[in-house]
Amino acid sequence: MTYILNNDNNDLNDDVIDENILDALFESYDGELIKITMVDEETGEEYEFIQVDEFDFEDNIYCLLLPAEDEEIGAVFVRVEETEDGSETLISLEEDEFDRVFEEYERLCEEFEDEEDEA
Repeated sequence: MTYILNNDNNDLNDDVIDENILDALFESYDGELIKITMVDEETGEEYEFIQVDEFDFEDNIYCLLLPAEDEEIGAVFVRVEETEDGSETLISLEEDEFDRVFEEYERLCEEFEDEEDEA
């Protein structure tokens, strides 16, 4: 799959999301890992990502993508949208949407940590 990455407002630094949480997500993910190629529409450069999480928020589906190889890129949040022909496309987030999604994801990660501590 190839998607267009049309802005960089949704890049995360590696230290923003706890690596232990990301490791736990990889370990607990029971589906097939989805590899996604995104293309920077300004440079044409391709980036490989692995979808590590998906969640519903504000009547949308969001995905957290981690770079498959180049860790300097950082993690990326994208919104899933259905196109007119019924296929899915990934949309980069504007800054205000990114802030809301990131805040919700932090909340979900805290819930996940609390559940792990209780188990």
